Amino acid sequence: MGKHHIYISSENVNFILILFQLHFNVYQILKLKVLFEEMIQIAIKDYKNRNKKTRSFESNILEGFNGSKGVKGVKGLKN
Repeated sequence: MGKHHIYISSENVNFILILFQLHFNVYQILKLKVLFEEMIQIAIKDYKNRNKKTRSFESNILEGFNGSKGVKGVKGLKN
């Protein structure tokens, strides 16, 4: 078997560094693309939720309301 030699020159090192940097930059761009796509989806969902015709609330403000009779207990309220 013959001996194999690996020669490292400045051109080889520079080429490897450039390839690594390009790979890293492409990876970062792809991560940003995914992040922007997620942000856009969240913004669209939020926009649709804000523009609904009906909304729900945490508290039931009409709990004491009885259509024809009015609100229970209002008559006796004093300031």
